[in-house]
Amino acid sequence: MNDVTVKKYDNSIIRVFHFDRLLKTTSQYLQFQSDTQLLISEKGEQKTLSYRTDFFMYPNKWFNIFMFYNEDESFHDAFCNFTMPPQISDSDTSFVDLDIDLIVMPDGSIRIEDEDEFISRAKLWKYPADFNAKLKEAIQEITSLVMKKNHPFDSSSFLLH
Repeated sequence: MNDVTVKKYDNSIIRVFHFDRLLKTTSQYLQFQSDTQLLISEKGEQKTLSYRTDFFMYPNKWFNIFMFYNEDESFHDAFCNFTMPPQISDSDTSFVDLDIDLIVMPDGSIRIEDEDEFISRAKLWKYPADFNAKLKEAIQEITSLVMKKNHPFDSSSFLLH
């Protein structure tokens, strides 16, 4: 169960992440971790990232969070995906990526990316109308986690200057 499959709304597989270990499981989240990260693209291309990654998947939330660290273990950035709630079973873990990403920098600044992809795919695949409200809720919740230094932005490696 250390593989996490990323799909698009049309159910096509776009990426598979392989994590070294499932570090923690609670009723609120699963935490995967890798010292190196193996990425497998939709074309089967493999790429290894040589830095620690923590991945937080929330069973009932419309987002997940990748925390990336530098070689010296200092926080590099966080990549927050807007997603449908994940599908989690003993044999498979996956989520549907809904295009928009929030990037959180060490100083706590947040940048939103790929809004244009969300808009074009929403039209193409006819995303349900409530996706816009879910997106706003997710952005507000992630922003609140960062500003209040709540999990997973509460560790000593994530320092707001």
